[in-house]
Amino acid sequence: MATITNGRLVHTRVIQQPQSTGHNLASSRALTTIDRITVHHTASSSNMPTIANVNNWWSGHGWDRAGYHFLIRGDGSIWQLVPVHAPSWGAGAVANPRSIHIAIAGTFTSTNLPTQAARDSFGFLCRLLLDNSQLSNLRLPEHVVGHREWSATACPGFTRAQYQSWIPGASTPPPPSGGTHTVRAGETLWGISQMHGTTVAVLQQLNNMGTSTVISVGQVLRVR
Repeated sequence: MATITNGRLVHTRVIQQPQSTGHNLASSRALTTIDRITVHHTASSSNMPTIANVNNWWSGHGWDRAGYHFLIRGDGSIWQLVPVHAPSWGAGAVANPRSIHIAIAGTFTSTNLPTQAARDSFGFLCRLLLDNSQLSNLRLPEHVVGHREWSATACPGFTRAQYQSWIPGASTPPPPSGGTHTVRAGETLWGISQMHGTTVAVLQQLNNMGTSTVISVGQVLRVR
């Protein structure tokens, strides 16, 4: 078990990085507003970046904080870059206020996966967060989602089934069996297409949307 103190996840395996951009940000959200872990890869050539490398990723954006709360390197080390009581800028205006962002260093696909050490640390970190009573709305493995479920991106490269399988105690969720999907807050047409193993174009056709990607909370979409 681990506690969260001043936004820091306190555990012997979590290495605080005080030199990280935004490491000392003051609290700007309640922990109860967090209901997702959003997963990324860094799309970097190295899976063993230094803290200077990491800070350089944000300097071109003019950001006051890192894009991820946690970074997992190829050797399995877990770095905390930003306190969890402050949003990071990892996935856009809808995702960021409600997400803890975890990135695995490197560039990945469904056939080019992170090291076993990195996968094990990812699962360990997710379990620490999901089991933390201070994060009362972040409880289930299904609350762990990929960057691609928020926007049209290949990130994190590997699939939902793959990263879900790395979380201890989480069974890989089967594809939804129903023919419809009810839109929830924060969802995008792209994310829904990924969830149901289809494409945006198919969803647009099934729901007579033309080329629009606009959806609303509570809307029932045909997915097959």
